[in-house]
Amino acid sequence: MQISQQSMNLGEYEKGVGQLGFGKRLPNDHYVCRLEKQSLGEALDALVARLVAAFEIGNDYNVIKFRTDELKVSFLCYPRFFEDPHPALHRAITVDLVRGKVLLGCRC
Repeated sequence: MQISQQSMNLGEYEKGVGQLGFGKRLPNDHYVCRLEKQSLGEALDALVARLVAAFEIGNDYNVIKFRTDELKVSFLCYPRFFEDPHPALHRAITVDLVRGKVLLGCRC
């Protein structure tokens, strides 16, 4: 499935991710919990909503990883995220916003 051409450019993406005041920031990634009533900012909220709808991403994908050096967003499924201090990654969906490609990963 192709991603809408309405996706943001790298500058807009970097600005949106850079303005996140919460989550875990690493040198090339920014992780946030995917919570219903939590806003990521207008641009990122719209981007995430488009990706969730386009790829039918369920609520079990409870962490979002934004790459900070390229236009990639990953939805991560950690079934025991809130119970386990070091939860195991179960599944991942990575969307390359430039190439329009999706990578599915499973550690089932």
